[in-house]
Amino acid sequence: LCTLAVLGYVAVKFVRCNAGGVLDAAHNIAFIVAFIVAMACSVHLQEYLQHASCYEQLWAEKRVEEIRLAQAAGSQLLNTLLPPHIVNLVAQGMGASPIAEHHADVT
Repeated sequence: LCTLAVLGYVAVKFVRCNAGGVLDAAHNIAFIVAFIVAMACSVHLQEYLQHASCYEQLWAEKRVEEIRLAQAAGSQLLNTLLPPHIVNLVAQGMGASPIAEHHADVT
């Protein structure tokens, strides 16, 4: 349908004008074709970037879940290996080593 419209436009230009009018029509048609190709490329690029964004989001969610599982495994290991009072000191974020407790008057 669009092709018929363009051919009709060229035919009208040829009938109404001389060869210069047809040349102007050809330039206009070339511009329209280039514009349509550019629009098609931009739509394709938009779809590709949306797909890539979804892939990256899924990848990041998977990595975050792996980190959560590793942290849970580390906490479980800490709870099974150390006594409860040491685990509490570690959970409080004690600056020094919770295993080597500081005692006053000891050399």
